[in-house]
Amino acid sequence: MNKIFNLSTFSNKWDNILFWTLIICISTFSFFSYWNLIESRDAAVYMYVGKLLNQGKLPYKDIWDHKTPGIYFYYAFLYSFCFNIKHLSLILLNFYFIINCILFYKILKKYFTTNTSKISVLIFSIFYFWLLGKEGPFLIENYAVILQTLAIFAFLNFDKNNNLFFVGLIGGISLLFKPTIISLWIGIYLTFFHQLIINKNYKRLFVKLLITSIGFLLPIFLSILFFSKNNALSYAYDEIIKYNSIYISNKFNLINFINSSANVFFTNFLTLSIWIYFSFNKRKIFLYYKNFKLFFIIYFSYPFEFYFSHLSGYSYAHYFFSGIIINIILILFFLKFCHKSFFSSIWIKFNSFAILFIIVFYNVCFRIPKIININNTNNELIFYLNRNSFDNNYCLIYGNETSIYLNTNFYPVSKFTYQYPLYKVGYQSVNMWNEFINDFTKIKPSVFVDTYNPEMVNNYIYNGTNYSKIITNLLDNDYYKVKEIGSYTIYKRKNK
Repeated sequence: MNKIFNLSTFSNKWDNILFWTLIICISTFSFFSYWNLIESRDAAVYMYVGKLLNQGKLPYKDIWDHKTPGIYFYYAFLYSFCFNIKHLSLILLNFYFIINCILFYKILKKYFTTNTSKISVLIFSIFYFWLLGKEGPFLIENYAVILQTLAIFAFLNFDKNNNLFFVGLIGGISLLFKPTIISLWIGIYLTFFHQLIINKNYKRLFVKLLITSIGFLLPIFLSILFFSKNNALSYAYDEIIKYNSIYISNKFNLINFINSSANVFFTNFLTLSIWIYFSFNKRKIFLYYKNFKLFFIIYFSYPFEFYFSHLSGYSYAHYFFSGIIINIILILFFLKFCHKSFFSSIWIKFNSFAILFIIVFYNVCFRIPKIININNTNNELIFYLNRNSFDNNYCLIYGNETSIYLNTNFYPVSKFTYQYPLYKVGYQSVNMWNEFINDFTKIKPSVFVDTYNPEMVNNYIYNGTNYSKIITNLLDNDYYKVKEIGSYTIYKRKNK
């Protein structure tokens, strides 16, 4: 073991082969452990909207969801190759992760030792798979990391006009995936301005900004053009801008901050302290790192990443994927400034591999079975719906279980495949409720599934109307209970 991990041989050919073979094997084993896992609530929505988009339906107009359209376009593209994209998505996520590790290593090698760079890749993997194990794959944030790494790699290695266009293009695509993951591109723009202050080369800066901005705005412009041409732009504005503005209106508070920080161990406190230290010693730090463009990108990006990850007041683990690389590099620059060789330790290298193995096996042995157990009800319902015959292929899932539509041949009766927007205070409207009820009564779905969400179902009154009672009356008059699966109740339409 000492021979394998000896610093003098760490960068030789066989050690490289061993290192990257282990990374590839661990990654492949981890991702393929989710092979039979049903999609999470959020992931099922993204995939289902992508499926409908591939079939000619329009996000926002024909189906309600509040994410920016990048993830829908991505999954719609995958549906061009196969009917069930879950397995294809896992294969691609595994490929993206491996490429991300290689590019991250090459980025770090420009500023740090080979040993430090490889250990940083291991630490990145530890955080990545820890967060992945909390909520599973297929979420938007799983793709944020590779987009960030591609942008940094292109910016640092090829500071040419065509590559700056590519950097901007990735930024625009990232914005379409999720606006709160673009802190890195804010850092890149601020680095441009910092170079202006240092070099006072206004013409070159203007050209850089222009080319990067063209790349950044191109996918956004094409997306707006697409929805405008299909008369869906007003729907997109309502669901993306209006709903999300209400969603993030929860005030930042200390309890949520502590919960959020717990999701990524101690790094929020540690990196915030480092950034504050850098800020109080700005002149000295900036002079020390004056030729390190990566440092300035990370330094300027960090406060935006910190703010965006806490913006909603919620503490979901997937919010912190986009901060992994920024946090690790910030810590590395702090250690470099302090002349600490902490990452040169043989045992740090060995223990990083050990922790990575432990986390992956912990996910496989405990977290994934727990998620599977939680999803057993959905699996049973999907099996029941696929094995029984009904009058039509329309179903109303009352709650937030879009995976049922994704894994059966049933269609939703309304654009509200899940009913959260109908209950969102400040966003809901009488027109939305009327549209939902009218679609229900007009289409007459053969199946109604109550997923038993007391917050949504029990005696809900809005604007003087008891909508829970309206739905209950429709069930009593036109449906009868046929089966209970876990907490779900299945109703079948009466033959009339």
